Amino acid sequence: MTPPENKNLVDENKELIKEVLKA
Repeated sequence: MTPPENKNLVDENKELIKEVLKA
């Protein structure tokens, strides 16, 4: 996996975590 892809996955995970914490 290339670093840019990895960073995008991390950003997506952060967004998902925010959604879960809001729920």
